Amino acid sequence: MMNFLRRALNILVRPRSEWRIIKAERTSTAALFFSYILAICGIQLLANLALSAQPFAGSAGPKLLGLFTWRDLVLALLAFIENIINIFVFGAILNAICSRFIAQTGRTAGYKIAAYASTVLVIPILFLAAPTWFFKAVAIASIVYFIYLVYLAVVIVMDIPGKPAAWYASGSLAAAIAALWIVDSAFDRFIDYVNTALNGAAHGMH
Repeated sequence: MMNFLRRALNILVRPRSEWRIIKAERTSTAALFFSYILAICGIQLLANLALSAQPFAGSAGPKLLGLFTWRDLVLALLAFIENIINIFVFGAILNAICSRFIAQTGRTAGYKIAAYASTVLVIPILFLAAPTWFFKAVAIASIVYFIYLVYLAVVIVMDIPGKPAAWYASGSLAAAIAALWIVDSAFDRFIDYVNTALNGAAHGMH
């Protein structure tokens, strides 16, 4: 837990030196998944559950453990799975677009960048209960910093020079936006289906 917190803090406050440390690490994709990706997505899961719990406005009906409904739990778990998929999709895109530069850093380079850069994207969800204007400001700042973290990682972790790195990073981000839009659309449809089914089951119980 301390290693996770130290890595997350270092990525946020001193990313340049932390990316150099990350580049030197020989971490398998499986180790990265269990040591960091699950934790990052788990924070988002807990935040979603906290927002659906009392005293926040959650779903109507009996609360599981007095906090949230089964519907809240299922939808939060679906969002958790989607977040994991999004990280791996972005990592795969980085590896594919920057493949000629990752011979020395290995095929985990893209997944490292996707996972560790995503740290900053967790911050806005922690402020969902804040005033709308404040949440939007935090979200915009997080996205801008995420783009910077990806660019910096492409330069340091993948050893791509500054100007080409900007093109490779922007190309990877553009491809990721398109791919993740497809993933998100598919999940939105599935979530709508699950939501309808759960609402129907809830009405059937009354």
